[in-house]
Amino acid sequence: MNTFNNLRPGRRVTFLIPNGIGRNGQEWKEKTGRVVMAFPTHVVVNGGGRYGTPYVVNENNFLKT
Repeated sequence: MNTFNNLRPGRRVTFLIPNGIGRNGQEWKEKTGRVVMAFPTHVVVNGGGRYGTPYVVNENNFLKT
């Protein structure tokens, strides 16, 4: 079941991040990472990279698990 409420630490999640402004407004890019902390309204995701870039995912930018 791909719902935001079932996310727990260790799960992989795909979400949208801003990717600049194009001719038609804001553009978005898909990003995948692992959930580090889960809260009722949002989760914190390790986006990878040298320092483990953190991202905040909520119901608005959540895509799938």
